[in-house]
Amino acid sequence: MPRFSRQGGLYAFSAVTNGGEGAVIHVRSRDGRLDRRFDNDGGWDVCPQFSADGADLIWARHDASGCRIMRVPVAGGTLQTLATCAGETPSCPDLDAGGQRLLYSAPDHRGLAELHLPTSALRAVTAIEAGTSNDADPRWSPDGRHIAFLRGRSSDRDVMLLALDERDALPRRLGNVPARHYGLAWLDANHLLLATDSEGTRALVSLDIRDGRRQLLGGPGARRPDRAADDALIWEVARYQAPIWQLGGDGSEGRLSRHSRSDGHPALSPDGRLLAFQSNREGPDSIWILDRDSGGQRRLPLPANTLWLYPSWLPDSNGLLLVGRSGGESVAWRYRFDAAAPERVAGLPTGVHAVKGTADGTLWFLRDDPAAGQQLWRLRPGAGAAERVVKRPVATYLVQDSGLYVQFRDDAMLWRCNVEEVNCDGGGLHLGSTQPATWTLSASHLFLQRPQADGSVRIMRRALNGEGGEVETPWTMPTLLPHGMAVSADGGTAWVARAALGEVELYWLPPTDLRLQ
Repeated sequence: MPRFSRQGGLYAFSAVTNGGEGAVIHVRSRDGRLDRRFDNDGGWDVCPQFSADGADLIWARHDASGCRIMRVPVAGGTLQTLATCAGETPSCPDLDAGGQRLLYSAPDHRGLAELHLPTSALRAVTAIEAGTSNDADPRWSPDGRHIAFLRGRSSDRDVMLLALDERDALPRRLGNVPARHYGLAWLDANHLLLATDSEGTRALVSLDIRDGRRQLLGGPGARRPDRAADDALIWEVARYQAPIWQLGGDGSEGRLSRHSRSDGHPALSPDGRLLAFQSNREGPDSIWILDRDSGGQRRLPLPANTLWLYPSWLPDSNGLLLVGRSGGESVAWRYRFDAAAPERVAGLPTGVHAVKGTADGTLWFLRDDPAAGQQLWRLRPGAGAAERVVKRPVATYLVQDSGLYVQFRDDAMLWRCNVEEVNCDGGGLHLGSTQPATWTLSASHLFLQRPQADGSVRIMRRALNGEGGEVETPWTMPTLLPHGMAVSADGGTAWVARAALGEVELYWLPPTDLRLQ
């Protein structure tokens, strides 16, 4: 999260404290003469930037009270709270070139807001629908005519552009290339600098806002870039990986993926022979299959212009239900291994987030995406359109033992619902956390990721019928990872995507002519 001062002689960044229980702001000069640390009383101080004259420092503080935008003189002085921001959304604020208008993510999923610093006047900049992920990481263009920002969450984020000189203009999506985005900045009035994996591995890419052309610039592993007025560049390099591991009931462990990228959403086939999961090891997310007998892994031959997500098995273990995202559209697909191409599933609402079926394949359940309210639908394949069956926002769900198990948004309970009547009065189990998708079902048991005192995560087991309490398994994970776990039908083997974030390094490049095309 590094930023240059407007004058270019200083840069600021956030670094985790030695204890790993917070983060503080550092300010350094490019000539190495200044190195100052702004300590705090706890919490995470992130996303620093300088006022227009370089005299003040502004950042976002996340602590027990939520998220606040703070300001303090660089030379020292009184700390001031400017605004309340979105604690649930990782997002960095941004000042315009004149240093008077501050953009940030408003709390309670209200989109982007603008604070006029001289008068403290507030105005809404973007609006989002209920249940969506908040807009994040806004950046003013150098000429003040546009605002660029990210919309969506995780792998679903899009780069958006809002034209300020057009009356009643709405944000528009830039480009139709499926990718993950890890930060953005402006190179000039017509080009954005993206940290993205759109060209393969994560790197710096220029994006022309006029025609969508992209140009790979380099900087492998880059995220959170910034550019100084004299064309110097600064960015972070984060070595993050989440490969698939196999965990045995005897405590044995084996790493199954040797790449340095991310796997996720493991799903075991009904016959227990194959493991499907999504991975970005070769670029944007696609679906991979692991053969448990041979240990071999293969990428499914799916169209390359789409993000392929959320694999769920068909009953005969010869295919998958998938979600494909392309051009801002989210569509459900059925892919059979003996077919030439995936088949689009008809009769579904727009904005499909995930599709899962009952063991006999007679019912499919799907959740629409955050933009549509995260509601649950049911489809009888080949029998018409889907019907909405649960209107309350659903965080995640699974189908197991002819039961539908649902965790609602902001709810720490797991509810059992009848698949035919879809009422959720079948009782529930307390999850102990509102964090979604940190659990899975198998062998008539609930498996949960439980944080431990040492910061690690232990996988616990509990009977779905509610009898008995939680029992420790021999399985651990370094950190919570939603949608990162699958368990065999006998409950004796687990597959987890183990997330690991190594050191985050800071790189900066002296003034450079990028020769944009």
